[in-house]
Parts: sequence; C-alpha cells; structure tokens
Amino acid sequence: MTTHRDRISTVTFLSGAAIVLAVFLLHGDPEAWNDWNLPPTPPAASNPAGVKRWTLLQKAGKVIPLQATFTVRSSNLESEMDLYMMAQGILVRRISLPSSYDGAEKGEGEGAEFVIAEFPLEPNPKLIRVALFPEGAVYRRIRH
Repeated sequence: MTTHRDRISTVTFLSGAAIVLAVFLLHGDPEAWNDWNLPPTPPAASNPAGVKRWTLLQKAGKVIPLQATFTVRSSNLESEMDLYMMAQGILVRRISLPSSYDGAEKGEGEGAEFVIAEFPLEPNPKLIRVALFPEGAVYRRIRH
C-alpha cells in the first residue's frame, strides 16, 4: 500500500523530470537531437524496405476514413504480410480485411471498401484510384 509520503515523492520526481524535459525542449540545442541518430521512421533502423511501406500507410491513413474497411496488395505474399502487419499499427481506427495471411491467399480482402497497393493495379471497372503516391496508391471499390 502506498503512503502519502510515497505519493508526494512520486509527484515531486515526475514534476522535476517534466520541468527538465520542458527546459531542454524549449531551450536546448536543436542540433543535439541529431546526435541521437533517430531514424525518420520506426522501420528505418531495422528494415529499410519497410520505410516505403510505412510512408505509404501513413499517407493512406489520410485518405481512408475512420471505420472504413481496407485491404493491402503487394508484389508477393511475404511483402503483403509485412504491409498488412504494419497497417495494423498505423491504421488503427480502420477495419482491415486480409487478402492473404501467412503465405496463403484469403478472400476476405475482396470485401474491403479500400485497397492499398504498392504497385499500380490492373484496370478494373469496380475500382477507382483515389490517391497516387510515389510509394503506391489507394483505390476504392465501387458498389452497385
């Protein structure tokens, strides 16, 4: 059980840490951040190919509305699985339907309203391109 003294110590420590951080952020040398060699995206440090996918998903998130369904397409099943798993963390307020999963084709993605593709999709009267980026494109299914 925590005592009143424990709570005061915790609040004092957290307040001091917040003040030090605020002073550093407001008055610290901006060049100091460069010394940390922070990657521009989370996958940049471990998966350079993932940077393109990360960027595509970030941009797609600005096009796909909240609560909309989406699927992903890539050149091979392994890349598609990578893109799909990244999408789980980036497009958290959308509903993902896999076109493939763990190396096997799935039909669930055919029901998705939006398709995020790393490559141009073949012309299809049921799909219209709603956004084109250097990293890929976002398509929307036309429902009749």
